[in-house]
Order: sequence, then C-alpha cells, then structure tokens
Amino acid sequence: MAKILFSDLDGTLLAKGGAISDKNFEAMKKMQEQGHYIALCTGRNHIDIQPILNKIHIPYDYLVLCNGSYIEDKNGNILFEEHISKEVGEAVIQQVLSHPDMIASFCFDEGCPILVNGETKVLYLDGLKDSEDDFYTLLKKAERFYMLSFHHKNVSFNQDGSSIEAVKEVANEITERFSEVETHLNQEFVDVAPRGHSKGTGVKKLISLLDNIDRSYAIGDSFNDLPMIRVADVGVTFDYAVPEIQEKADKVVHYVYELIEEEILS
Repeated sequence: MAKILFSDLDGTLLAKGGAISDKNFEAMKKMQEQGHYIALCTGRNHIDIQPILNKIHIPYDYLVLCNGSYIEDKNGNILFEEHISKEVGEAVIQQVLSHPDMIASFCFDEGCPILVNGETKVLYLDGLKDSEDDFYTLLKKAERFYMLSFHHKNVSFNQDGSSIEAVKEVANEITERFSEVETHLNQEFVDVAPRGHSKGTGVKKLISLLDNIDRSYAIGDSFNDLPMIRVADVGVTFDYAVPEIQEKADKVVHYVYELIEEEILS
C-alpha cells in the first residue's frame, strides 16, 4: 500500500522567489522512488499552474487544482472537474468589480483574463499576453468558468489590516448572495470555487479514485489549506503559520522535507 502527500504550492513548496529547495526536491523524489504519491493541491487552475511547472521541475503525480474542483494526473488526463456556470460567474465578477479597489480575474476554456487599472491581460498556457478583446468581451464569451479570483489593489495587505478586511467583506457578500459558489482566502487572494468544493474535498476525491492508498498527509500554510489539513490522516502546517492554522494541525514543521523524512520515509 502507498502513502500520498498533498502539498500546497505557493508559500509551501515554492518560496517567494519561486524556487523549490534542494532538500524538499530530494525528499519528494525519494517518496516516488519508494512507490508513494505526491499531489500538488492548490487554488491555481490548470492554465495558471503550467508556466510554473514548465519553469520549475517539481516532482508530482497528480494536480488537485481550483481548490479541489479540478483534478488531473501528471500526463494531463482530467480525472475530475466541476465548473461555475456562465450566469453565476458573470454575476460574481460584476459584484467584485463594483468595489473600485478590487482586481478580478477568471479562468475559462481559452485562458485566464485579468483586469488591472482598466487594462486587460490574458494568461495562456505559454504565458501572460496582451489581448485583442477587452475583459468584459472575454467575460461574455466564456461559456463556463473553472474558477474566479480577486484581490485588493494593494496585494501586500496594509499593516493596519484595512485591505484584508475589505477583501473579506467582498468574500462575505459573494458567499451570502450566491449559493452556487464558495470563497477561499489564501495569503493574498480570494478564490471562488463551485459550492461544496475545497482542498479537502479534492483530497477525498483523489483518494477515492485511487485504490491503493494506505495513509494520507497534507501540508499547507494558508486558510484555504485548512480543509485538507483537517481531512488528511496527518495534517501539517508550519511554525510560521498563524496560530489558528497551527491549532488545527496534527504536526508543525518548518520545512516540507521534515514531514517527508519523519513520517513518510521512516
């Protein structure tokens, strides 16, 4: 029987500079060599994550994306997907942009447009590019949404907490108004996923699709990681995570490789 590690990406495996440490990499490779599995579990979508995977070699077997509503294997085969409808997605984006300090983006079949200060950029599988269509034209063009996301124009939250409170207020508005979606706050952004989906449901769904998992582990550093930390057999966070997250974890470490060496490879 195999073990499986569900790992958050940004702030967990990848540092601010966008690199994975040698020790984390080596420990993850040893896991795979012993027949265990690694699933990257992130709020990112299948388009948003691709430039990272193309640039940085990260050992993995599965991707649990869009806060649990999209799962694929390392060969790009889709194992599970759930979407936000056209009508709901458009309405949520309009609600977000009714607040002048918010920056919104969405992911649909053709790419991930983002509106910043009235300018439209689109993230494709091969990177961020200018768009011939404006943000609202692309919004109307979308037939379904994989996920939506928004953040305050001050991405690094103000020391007085005003921007994080503003983001939470918008997230609460969306949760109360739209029964079809739910919001997940990470360190700087709010992701909007189909209702009933989280990193925790993604963990359970992938395990149900595999028939040889003996024990599951999950590690992350943000609030949107709490659902997977709770549902895994061993939920882990870091000693620099906020107390609310540490209190919910079974184990607290400083590096991912500590978890792998002490729990999975031992």
